[in-house]
Amino acid sequence: SGSGGYANSRSAAGRAVLAEAAGVSRQSMNELLRERRAVSPEMALRLGKLFGMSAEFWLNSQRNVDLWVVERGLKRELADIHPIQVAERGVAPAGRLRRSSSEILDLYDSYLD
Repeated sequence: SGSGGYANSRSAAGRAVLAEAAGVSRQSMNELLRERRAVSPEMALRLGKLFGMSAEFWLNSQRNVDLWVVERGLKRELADIHPIQVAERGVAPAGRLRRSSSEILDLYDSYLD
């Protein structure tokens, strides 16, 4: 078969095989597959190794699910939040994608001024 020796992950036997291959308990694998447990960094490393993919793929997938769930729960509250206009102080270094917490607080302070 084309399953690489793994049983169907929907069966108890398949979950047990996946758990053993990933080096985790059957309970951990079962909870993950039933969406009762989030993909942790450790599990992402294990799944990445097991399936020949990056750990980042698994962590990003979990992050996307988390954001989707929270966004649905906050839909009304988020609709009431409007962007603020802030004056930029200088130019960020090339390739910089994130702001430090102190920069965010500085931007907020400039908004209040």
